[in-house]
Amino acid sequence: MSNKIGNSLKWSTAGEVISKLIAPVTNMILARVLDPADFGILATVNMIITFVDLFTDSGFAKYIIQSDFDEGDDIFQYVNVAFWTNLLLSIVLWLLIYFFRVPIANMVGSRGHEKVIVIASIQLILTSFSSIQTALYRRFFDFKSLFIVRIIISFVPILITVPLSFVIRNYWSLVIGSIVQQVVNALYLSLKSKWKPGLYYDFKKLRKMFSFSIWSLMEALAYWGTTWFDVFIIGVAFSTYYLGIYKNSLNMVNSLMQIVKASFIPVLFSTLSRLKNREGEFIHTYDVLQEAAAIIIIPLGIGIYLFRDVATLVLFGNKWLESSMIIGVWALSSSFFAVFVNFYGEALKSKGLPKILFLYEVVCLIFMVPICLIAKRYGFWVFVFSRSAVVVGQIIIGALFMKRYIKYPIIHMINNVFPATVCSCIMAIVGMLLVRAFPNGLGFQFVCIAICGFTYLLMMRLLFKEKLKEVFDILRGNDPCAL
Repeated sequence: MSNKIGNSLKWSTAGEVISKLIAPVTNMILARVLDPADFGILATVNMIITFVDLFTDSGFAKYIIQSDFDEGDDIFQYVNVAFWTNLLLSIVLWLLIYFFRVPIANMVGSRGHEKVIVIASIQLILTSFSSIQTALYRRFFDFKSLFIVRIIISFVPILITVPLSFVIRNYWSLVIGSIVQQVVNALYLSLKSKWKPGLYYDFKKLRKMFSFSIWSLMEALAYWGTTWFDVFIIGVAFSTYYLGIYKNSLNMVNSLMQIVKASFIPVLFSTLSRLKNREGEFIHTYDVLQEAAAIIIIPLGIGIYLFRDVATLVLFGNKWLESSMIIGVWALSSSFFAVFVNFYGEALKSKGLPKILFLYEVVCLIFMVPICLIAKRYGFWVFVFSRSAVVVGQIIIGALFMKRYIKYPIIHMINNVFPATVCSCIMAIVGMLLVRAFPNGLGFQFVCIAICGFTYLLMMRLLFKEKLKEVFDILRGNDPCAL
């Protein structure tokens, strides 16, 4: 287990770092070629696809990762049932999208874009091939294979999407690039996997999986609501232009956060699932990984907020300057969201508590929906700030759920983020003083960023030397349980 965790973290981190370094470069080019409205149309398409894809997976992937199986071919029998069920559901749901394309487009604020919704939704059938395979790789800690495919598909936008954007110059280049990525992902994972679909089906196994997965599905639906409700509101209440600058800003920030977050989250779930009956190791592993993630993510979020104008110019160009505040505010809130809320979800899922996670998401939705509905009445920018502030409520609600259902002490969470928060605040003070003293000059802004980064590392080195060492140990592939 020690070797598996360490190697998994190493490959997961490497895959995310490399792929997420490529993604911003691609987006930087696309943002200068395409208009914000094109990204707005893509956002509505992705909202539909992610919603429907929840039903095609039905939570079976989580069941395969989290559950204990009998010896022999028992696990592969369940995998066969999950695969054929997913494939059939994806075909049926794609046909429903085709027949109801007009009302669906009208409902999400994309009237006249029915064709792109239908064609983009072909991805649903492709993901039915890859989702179960990905679950198997994660269950067996084969993150090296996932690393390789992440690298391969990360080059698809550069080789396909970007060239097409110069020729087509609209959202079709984004849609075609996404479909090609899913084709490559499904082919690689299927061809390399030791498991191949077999002519086996058992309704008893389906019922058993579904009895577990129904709550996982309900939780995923609720999570989709908290993730996409703001996109739905902007698409309906404002315009594709505002939806484009909003969603593309969020995507860029999330892709930067994912460099660290997605390195920890898949490994966290797989590891905690194996340790779910060993309380001491479970809590210790959670503590160490949350602390390590906080040390990297929190200063990143605060740094992007401080230098949001520079980030916007570099990432998007002059015509996207209106999105500067969105990038800054979302980076600040999503850094704490990643460290707290994402970790809550993995802990509850690994303990086999999908009902509790569903309840948590519902409570968060009840908290978020009225705030967003009221905020949209006062304009786009009030909505942006209100949506970001909702994260504070999600963190507090999640902490109470963790204490109640996992017996996880709230003081642990505070201790885990304390080093990163203290040093980030010192860094922020230095950054604000530098920006006020020398407000002009893009070149000097980069010097300020370097000084802030050095300040943060220096404070960590002086005040929390051992904590910083733990992060480097984990990123080198050492087992967090042993730290």
